[in-house]
Amino acid sequence: KCIEALEQKFPGSARVHRLHGMQFEASGKLTDAAQIYKSILEEDETNVQAAKRQVVLLHAMGLPGDAIGALVKYLDINYTDFEGWLQLSELYLQELMYAQAAFCMEEAIMLQPQNHIFHLKYAEILYSQDNVGLALKQFCRVVELCKDHVRGLYGIKL
Repeated sequence: KCIEALEQKFPGSARVHRLHGMQFEASGKLTDAAQIYKSILEEDETNVQAAKRQVVLLHAMGLPGDAIGALVKYLDINYTDFEGWLQLSELYLQELMYAQAAFCMEEAIMLQPQNHIFHLKYAEILYSQDNVGLALKQFCRVVELCKDHVRGLYGIKL
């Protein structure tokens, strides 16, 4: 009832449509929610909240490739969103695409160079790629930024 009242009061509002999509998500109607987010993004591709909801929804539907594609499209427009880069890195890691995940972490580090957690994640990805030399440099950077970081120190020891 509340959403219907909002739709009557604010017809054509992207926020109300997004709320309606979230209601569909909560009730398990994921395909209906996906249609709503798609229609919002067709009307305005710069709608940040709808784009992020779409990525989460596609991932929840078990479509990691589509979620990655949607997030890449989102980051083409909103390239300064470090959280988007982190999420894309996680999606790539789940698909065992380490080179792409490392690139995403590089972008996040460029946006927030003083964040030791980003350097740690990047170092661990590099180590997983068997790029030990560059991983060591990143582990050292972690310890430089946060002197008593145990995982950073452990990475140097490896």
